[in-house]
Amino acid sequence: MSLIARPNSVQTSLWVGTQGISRTSPDFDIVTVMDKVIGGGPTGRLFVHLREEKGYTYGAYSQMSTAHYRGNWLASTDVRTEVTEPALKDLMAEISRMRDEPVPAKEFDDQKRSIVAAFALSLESPTQVLNSHVSRWLYKLPVDYWDKLPERISAVTLAQVQAAAKKYLDPARLQIVAVGDEAKVGPVLKQFGTVDVYDTNGVKK
Repeated sequence: MSLIARPNSVQTSLWVGTQGISRTSPDFDIVTVMDKVIGGGPTGRLFVHLREEKGYTYGAYSQMSTAHYRGNWLASTDVRTEVTEPALKDLMAEISRMRDEPVPAKEFDDQKRSIVAAFALSLESPTQVLNSHVSRWLYKLPVDYWDKLPERISAVTLAQVQAAAKKYLDPARLQIVAVGDEAKVGPVLKQFGTVDVYDTNGVKK
């Protein structure tokens, strides 16, 4: 893991990420649902836990980036320096929870419906419709790819999402990057393993 030392910082930026999947991966829809549950928007677990329940931050989210080749998955938040330790522990706990516990049925169904609803709304935007056609052409997706998206998302199962979390959010694959005050943040990160420290110019200390 890495720490970018920013002296006297009043905030800590936390990033927890890992290698992800390509846009054409057969797991794309499954990982989309997984990402929505853990941190996709204000109903995601990270936002609810770190902001609404704990008040550590104004926002906490996750996102996945995909392309022709392997992309990435990233969870991130900015917190007050003094709550760096509990915030990082809670963030990591939510990732563990995703791997270790099946998502409750109502939460799971609500998040899948949210994905489908957001897609339906996107059809009202000519720009979004054009982007969808470009994506289908760029990644050589089936002609009916977007027509069948609601059906595919609805078909994703709890077991598939938990299996994807175990595979893609394996602790051995996760990387932690923090930007903050070294004196206060360094000891926190050392609880999670060896820490490489860099200055704000990217030079290793």
